[in-house]
Formats: sequence, C-alpha cells, structure tokens
Amino acid sequence: PSALKAGKNPDGKVLKDVLPADVYQRWVAMKPRYFGRDNGIEKKRPLLVANELYAAANRRAGLGQKPVISPVIDAALKKRGMRTTPATLKIQIDDPKAAIKEFSRENVDDLDCFRTALDRVEKDIPTLVARANAWAIGDVGALRALPVEDQQGACMAAFLGGEYAKKRGIVDIDARIRAKWLEVAEAALAKNWVTFATLQMSHLLPADGYLASLQAKGYAVEGPE
Repeated sequence: PSALKAGKNPDGKVLKDVLPADVYQRWVAMKPRYFGRDNGIEKKRPLLVANELYAAANRRAGLGQKPVISPVIDAALKKRGMRTTPATLKIQIDDPKAAIKEFSRENVDDLDCFRTALDRVEKDIPTLVARANAWAIGDVGALRALPVEDQQGACMAAFLGGEYAKKRGIVDIDARIRAKWLEVAEAALAKNWVTFATLQMSHLLPADGYLASLQAKGYAVEGPE
C-alpha cells in the first residue's frame, strides 16, 4: 500500500492538475493508443507514467524488455560450472517506509522526464528500432551514427533529485556505478588469465566511456569495430 501511494500525485491530484496544458494535450492524444480507457493511470505521478508509456511504446514496436544476452551467458557458465562476479552498486536504505512517504509528499521535478518520454514516443521509436537492428547484426558504425536516447537518464535524475534521496546519500549514482564496475573489472583482470564482461553499448562507444577509463589507467584497449 505504501508503494502504491508513493506512485500517486501529492494531494490527490491527477495529471491534468500537475502538467502544463500543452504537455497534457500531447498526453491525451497519445494515451488511447497505449492505455485505452485506463483512467487509473491519470492518478499516477508523471515520472511513473512516463516510464509506463515508454515501455508500452517499445513493446508495441517489438522492442520488449526480455533479456537476450544474459540467458545465453548464464547457460554457458552453468555448463562449465562457473559463476559470475556481480558488479552491482548496492545502496542500503535504513528507513524505506519513511523514504516512500517522503517521496509521495515531495514535489519532485519530473516534468523533464515526462516530456522526454513524449518526445521519444512521438519521434524516436523508428530510431530505437534502427539501433536495435544495428546492435543485432553488430553494425558498430550505425550505432555510432545513430543518436542515443536518454529516457532513463531524465527520469532517474528526477527520481534521485529530491531531498528524500540526498539525505540518504543517494547521490552521484552514475559515477559510483562506473567506479564500482571498474573496481570489479580490475580485480578480475588481476586475478584471471581471461576475463569476460558485458556492458551496454552506451557505456562502450562514447569517447569518455568505460573503456576510456580503463585506458586512462594504463590498460591497452581495442575498441569495438
């Protein structure tokens, strides 16, 4: 119940009450295609609606969230009796119920997240399909040429930008995730003759990506081609 309350707008407001008129009209035009007559979604925070809208649009375009790589890797590891080394950044919240209540009361600035989701669904779904197809055939040149959408980044910035997150030390998440991955990767490289790891292409291709961090530490790096 607390989690459900946290997903609602403060003071019982609906989307029409919290979104600018022009943004709400864009949403109204889009809603029937992805949510039909579901009026319950109108009570949720823009941040949560944005994520649901983006996910629904991806599914409709044939871009589901079902994992593709991890089942293959897991099967190979199981066959060889090997285990993975997690590189997950863990953040412990000592008062989760209080944090949820604070999130439900706080006026989180999630408008950018919502606008970004609308933009992505209205304009960028064909680009997402093109990126998925380029990834599937290993076309690195196409992946470099196609723009990278940052739907998740806009929404995470909104979710983690509130005081409820800052007071619990939930800050600098991207930098901490990178530092954690590099720490685990370097430990594995030092211990093993051969080390295998997976990363999102958005972390591999940029000039300042994860590979650049390894290169800056003195490792010889051959980028994806």
